[in-house]
Amino acid sequence: MLLCAVALFLLLSAAYALSVDIRATQGASISGDEPFYLLTTQSLLADGDFDLRNQ
Repeated sequence: MLLCAVALFLLLSAAYALSVDIRATQGASISGDEPFYLLTTQSLLADGDFDLRNQ
């Protein structure tokens, strides 16, 4: 059972590593809600809160 779990973990890790740089479309750019998510993440890391007024 442990061997199966380790093998599955390695398989999924390899699949993830190979797909990190794949883009959904040719010339994809940041659009939609993604800028908000990026700004919120930046605020959380820098300030420790979700307040975007001080960014």
